[in-house]
Amino acid sequence: MSAHHLAIERTRFLGRVGELKALDEWVRRRERLVTLVGPGGAGKTRLVRELGRAVVSAFPGGVWFCDLANAFTEAELVLEVARAVDLPLEAPGELGARIQAWLRSREQVLLLFDNAEQLNAQARARVRTWLTEAAQAQLVVTSREALGVEGERVVAVGPMSVDDAVALFIDRGGAWDQRVGDPSSAAAVRAVVDRLDRLPLAIELVAARVDLFTVQELEARLARQLETHASAPAAAPARHGTLAATIAWSWALLSEDERRACEDVSVFEGGVALAAATLLWGSEPVAVSRLGALRRKSLLYAVDGPGESRYQLFEAVRAWAREQLSQSGRRAEVELGHARAMTQLCAGWTKELDGPGEPAAMSHLSAERENLLAVVDRTSGVEPSLATVALLALHPLLLARGPIDLHLARLERVIDAVAIEPYHQSARHRLVLARGEVRRLRGQLDGARADFEAVCAWAERTGDARLEGQALRQWALLEGARGHPQDALARSRWALKLARAADDRLLEALSLGALGAAQQSLGRLKRAISAHARALAVLRAVGSPRLVGIELSYLAVATHRLGHLAEAEGLHLEALALDRALGNRRFEAVEKTHLGYLHHEFGRLEEGRASYREALALFREVGDVTLEGVVLTFLGRLEVEAGTREARELLEAALALHRASHHARLESTTLSAIGHLCRDAGDLHGAKDYYQRAHGKSMAAEVGFETLLEAWLGEVEARLGNEEEAKRYLARARDRARTHENPVYALSAELLSGVSTESPARVRALAATSSELRRAVRLSGTTLPAPVAVALTVAKDGTWFSREGGERVELTRRKAVRLILLALTSARVDRPGEALSWEALLAAGWPGERPVTDSGLKRVYTAIWTLRTIGLEGVLITRGDGYLLDPAAAVSWA
Repeated sequence: MSAHHLAIERTRFLGRVGELKALDEWVRRRERLVTLVGPGGAGKTRLVRELGRAVVSAFPGGVWFCDLANAFTEAELVLEVARAVDLPLEAPGELGARIQAWLRSREQVLLLFDNAEQLNAQARARVRTWLTEAAQAQLVVTSREALGVEGERVVAVGPMSVDDAVALFIDRGGAWDQRVGDPSSAAAVRAVVDRLDRLPLAIELVAARVDLFTVQELEARLARQLETHASAPAAAPARHGTLAATIAWSWALLSEDERRACEDVSVFEGGVALAAATLLWGSEPVAVSRLGALRRKSLLYAVDGPGESRYQLFEAVRAWAREQLSQSGRRAEVELGHARAMTQLCAGWTKELDGPGEPAAMSHLSAERENLLAVVDRTSGVEPSLATVALLALHPLLLARGPIDLHLARLERVIDAVAIEPYHQSARHRLVLARGEVRRLRGQLDGARADFEAVCAWAERTGDARLEGQALRQWALLEGARGHPQDALARSRWALKLARAADDRLLEALSLGALGAAQQSLGRLKRAISAHARALAVLRAVGSPRLVGIELSYLAVATHRLGHLAEAEGLHLEALALDRALGNRRFEAVEKTHLGYLHHEFGRLEEGRASYREALALFREVGDVTLEGVVLTFLGRLEVEAGTREARELLEAALALHRASHHARLESTTLSAIGHLCRDAGDLHGAKDYYQRAHGKSMAAEVGFETLLEAWLGEVEARLGNEEEAKRYLARARDRARTHENPVYALSAELLSGVSTESPARVRALAATSSELRRAVRLSGTTLPAPVAVALTVAKDGTWFSREGGERVELTRRKAVRLILLALTSARVDRPGEALSWEALLAAGWPGERPVTDSGLKRVYTAIWTLRTIGLEGVLITRGDGYLLDPAAAVSWA
């Protein structure tokens, strides 16, 4: 999914089917400039945003919306466009050229320019230049008239059809009084929309008045008021026409205090909560009174918010009120008051992060995201301390949900602003630490290292042990990514020491997680599991579901590498449930990636492919370039085993990302997969070349991966007739296999060397859970026995089961496990091949109980793990849609 810069719509989009279809066709045919021409209030802005959402997948360079209502000259045009695409605003004279360079640097990109009719000749010439010089850029413009640029395609947007206008009025008015859709009101509704020239914005505004007036009363009042205001006031833009008269009519009904309140609310982005209005106006009674007055006058409407209602001005009213605010000379004062109110609110929420109150805090931050971003944009140059508070509060949310690239641009801007004030150095270094974390996710590993190094040096010099520990932990994770596991180990240990000296339990847990990740890279899997388990215990006590989910993921990876795939899958699913509950899109994608990998290892290629594709879309949505490359590598490996032509394209794309970020560990993994591709195609020399290149970087991968590379090289050298080289590589692979704990690596090396002592049945069992071992079996020519059909007998009351005539396994004292086995057996006998979801198993095992998601998932995974441990391993299988007993097994009731 491509990135986009489009507002979240609060209402349904109705009508305009023909116009939207025509626009979609022009854009998909790669027309360079399409202009929507129509009167003010015709709904051009909403229509162009709907178009952007409809075609976003066709523009890998993104869809970017820019409001040009305040742009007349060329300089104003380039300034507004630079703001919209988040380019730095210093050196205004160079902005036009920088925008052009930005356009040329991106893949196919779509710009949406709104309200372009007032651009002068020089500004229009600049638009022409951008289109001429950036062949991959397309432009859709809303305007009252055509721009007159060569090659322009024009789509007329006039009044809505009668049926669409009536449907829009009934939809919007029905939120206040459902009787507007009654047949008895049909004639009056038709008359009202005709009075409003069937213009969408005017219809929406007037439809909201049905809580005060009947449709018949509205018809009569509009007849009088719109005749009085047939011409727009001199202060209003000419493009508003009838809409201006409608707003003026509503505005005239307000008292002076209500007008000022409406102007104040207009600075809020995405709505205003009562708590924020209270801080802005000084007391809750005042806030309740003013918001209530505007609500009763139907100038704002309620929207859902976390724990309390939020209120949103109708967009046309908001634009009018902002214009009045600018003319009053109070805009700077009100925007600063808004910034102080929002930062005071978010200071309380940030204290709840990383603890039991984290879900509610994240929900509040999500609701106020647009308001806090507005604070950053408005105050970074005038009150950088406010911008700092807002941006650091948003940091965990933007990391989890993106877009990360826009977050990085704002961090750069605020860091530069804060650097001017010497007394803001502590805040500046917290911002630099956040930037380092974002750079790491964006694949800018060298820049991230410089940030962490700078923060550590400053924190050590000033005695800020907590900040130093935080930076060291991040630095340790970075060094692991860069392929320096010993450096990662040293820094995580130092971070852990600082955390314990400061008695900071949260930092201690996070440092233990980094230590476990370093131990994994060094092949010390049991030590890694111990570190992750200790970290998880602390985080569960602290109460942060977000951090618990991350640590579960680390633990699952170590568990998988140790060979316990079923247990690892349960841990990943538990983490996924936490991430989804919190709306953490990036972490959800991480778990989708891990689950895709497990599907692949189990040989479930279709499920693995689907999981990888979902993860890839999410990483592109949030802007995590590093993990996008990881998914491309893993998906490419899967396609190598599947034998599809897509494998090479995926791996080459992954390799380009890893090289751009100097990510040696991932580059090594990808090179080895391309080597497999060459080997399968019979290109032995090509395979040798890629394996050797991967081997040169293999110390950047986890310890043990080098074992596989030398085993693959030995096999290829043997095929090429280079016996001495083959013996040397294979002997080294066997020697290395004895030094680490991953059973698959050791067995793969032994099979390719022809010295394995494992039983064929054991090899078959392990190969069912490892793609690399399946490759080793195939290349070594190892013959495996056909799988023996499993016979499973289950007591009708579930109190015992037995396999293949073996001893009974008693379940009398394990009620939940017994009930789950009964449900699985019933499904297998009555509906072979049907899986049961974890929710269905929860209901079966604990009838009548309704535990929270986290607890319920854990119960089910524990029961599944127990059944596999006591005798159902290989029979009780996991599938994308749930759990089931193997359809190939002979299952019967006793």
